[in-house]
Amino acid sequence: MENVSQENLDRLKASASAWFGDVDPSLGTGAMIETAFLMAAADGTLSDIEREQLVATMEYITDKKIARDKLDETIDQLLEALSADGWEARINAVASSLSDSIARRNAYRLAAGVSFIDGEVQAEEAQLFTLLARAFEIPETEAEAILVEVRDELFPKS
Repeated sequence: MENVSQENLDRLKASASAWFGDVDPSLGTGAMIETAFLMAAADGTLSDIEREQLVATMEYITDKKIARDKLDETIDQLLEALSADGWEARINAVASSLSDSIARRNAYRLAAGVSFIDGEVQAEEAQLFTLLARAFEIPETEAEAILVEVRDELFPKS
């Protein structure tokens, strides 16, 4: 995540606006935030840049209705929950909170955006995509298509 540019962040925000445009923002907001968090933490650490991107993502999803210090507190709580419960339990918790197929696909898109924001996908992130697609009941071919869609939105070909 060290290569994150403001341009990439702006593209992620614009894409997220399109993904969530007609969706009730209260529908699974916490689960979407946790999905983004899980992708940011996929490599086992949460760098300062990843944390900043995650806060920016959370601010967008919540329409800046939550104070910055509360968002930082939320990230700390998510880190504690992941440490206490483990990956499988947190992924299952997110999946069960997103009962709507549209919300699950949007959460998957958001995870992709978080992963792609630095221009490269790490092995741990690729593995998490597989786990999320399975938990979210997104068929493999559709999951792959979503990843291509998000990549192309964030990094359009000239």
